[in-house]
Amino acid sequence: APESLDDLQAMENRVKELVDQLTPATVAVRVGGAMGSGVIIEGGYVLTAGHVSGKPGQRATVILHDGKRLAAETLGRNRLMDSGLIKLVDKGDFPTVAMGSTENLRRGDWCLCLGHPGGYTTGRAPVVRLGRIVRLDRNAIRTDCTLVGGDSGGPLFDMQGRVIGIHSRIAASLTANFHVPIDTYTSTFDRLADGKDFGGQERPVIG
Repeated sequence: APESLDDLQAMENRVKELVDQLTPATVAVRVGGAMGSGVIIEGGYVLTAGHVSGKPGQRATVILHDGKRLAAETLGRNRLMDSGLIKLVDKGDFPTVAMGSTENLRRGDWCLCLGHPGGYTTGRAPVVRLGRIVRLDRNAIRTDCTLVGGDSGGPLFDMQGRVIGIHSRIAASLTANFHVPIDTYTSTFDRLADGKDFGGQERPVIG
């Protein structure tokens, strides 16, 4: 935790660096009438929430932070964990972010939440929220980074700029914001990339 004005200024500078670095890869996602968020990783894949991507094989639109629209297709989803994967159809040299791990995360760690709450808005960059990890286990990361509708599928980053979770759902409390752990995507990536629709009952979501 920051203990002095210098610490606070250093943290502010670090957050600004991360926002500049991570904003280009944080996208809005539209599948049919549904709108959510996502983040581009290597290979033209977009990590998002399962309830945003929906069933495999659908046409999707990915909107970059500057408003450019890209054609995409939904791949697999894990309904139980609420993880989903989308593939960009349009080709290009798109910005990407690195995938992290939950292995070394601890309660109280600082984290950064980006997304497009309410959907993409022209002239508005992805909305940024700084917070801490409140709780984590193999099924979910809980933070005090406040989420609202449209954030679903957006990225949660550690302070090294690596994706550690994907926004999934909220509860009544402002500190009850739940994210799909990134390790879920890593361990099931082949199934998601192959367009598999697996897992049990869908979790309640934030829209």
